Amino acid sequence: FTLLQRKAMTARVSLVSKWRVVRSDEKSFAMVTAEDFDPSQTVVLEDDPAIPRSGRAAGSGSATFHWMGTNSARVEVETQNPALLVVRNLFDSNWHATIDGRPARVMPANYLIQAIPVPEGSHEVILRYEDAAIGYGLAASAVVLVLLLLAGPPLLGRVGRHD
Repeated sequence: FTLLQRKAMTARVSLVSKWRVVRSDEKSFAMVTAEDFDPSQTVVLEDDPAIPRSGRAAGSGSATFHWMGTNSARVEVETQNPALLVVRNLFDSNWHATIDGRPARVMPANYLIQAIPVPEGSHEVILRYEDAAIGYGLAASAVVLVLLLLAGPPLLGRVGRHD
């Protein structure tokens, strides 16, 4: 593992209108760890975000982050042009987003965080972490509990009997 320190703290969310697309983890990591990389100005993506480049300065707008619990958040976005909403949470394919109630794409950005392409205007972005494995684990636990409850009385009856 390598621990890297950046010169300045950055906000939980920001809007960025400049990005570079690279096609591998290795290239992405090399770019974001370069001494001259400025995460407040440019985002490194591994896929095209499918929004037009505006040419306006980065940060043309605002984004405000609010946790809604341990696995969801709301971001209020105001942008004068299409942009990338950069969310400084670790990227995981179990994060899902909506923009004004419609499904939105959560992309890996800057090697390990999240980016969501947003159109111009005022929007509410909802992020939710939904891991199906948690539901499967709860279901399996419930099945085991039911089996124990069903098997328990006959087993207890045998233990108490002395033949």
